[in-house]
Amino acid sequence: MNQGFNGNRGVYQGQNRFGGRGGQGRGGRGGSNDVQLTLPEGYLAQGYFDENGYPLKQLFIGWPEELAAKFKEDRMTASALRNFYNESKIIHSIAEGLEFEQVRERIWKLKPLAQYAANRKAGNTPYLFYQFIVANLPHAEQSLKAFKTFVSHFECVVANFKE
Repeated sequence: MNQGFNGNRGVYQGQNRFGGRGGQGRGGRGGSNDVQLTLPEGYLAQGYFDENGYPLKQLFIGWPEELAAKFKEDRMTASALRNFYNESKIIHSIAEGLEFEQVRERIWKLKPLAQYAANRKAGNTPYLFYQFIVANLPHAEQSLKAFKTFVSHFECVVANFKE
């Protein structure tokens, strides 16, 4: 059953996927099974930092490997992943010289950009990647320290993405 966009009207009706591609398996790209890939269990449930303010180990070891494998399984391309990572690095470099409030808008734009990419019929960005961005935004937008942690986490995902 197609639980996503209803035709081309852009109305999201499903719980966890864009089905505007005719409900064609993983990521809607014609896969033979309809398995929904999800973020790792407990992903970011505690945020980025432990009770002492230190980044969680899972951000660098564990989750990145699992996320990279799932993105690859869901047919994300390395170039699509790197495009978003590069945008995050650009925001990071801009953030260094400005008040953090001045860069939040750029951080927030990652969500609609990922949504657009995941919804493209001929795209190479799965809905799971959009979920990744959505899960990280509330944490990444909190402070420059948090955003730097997001960029480091994202870097580990990219490093584990093998083609």
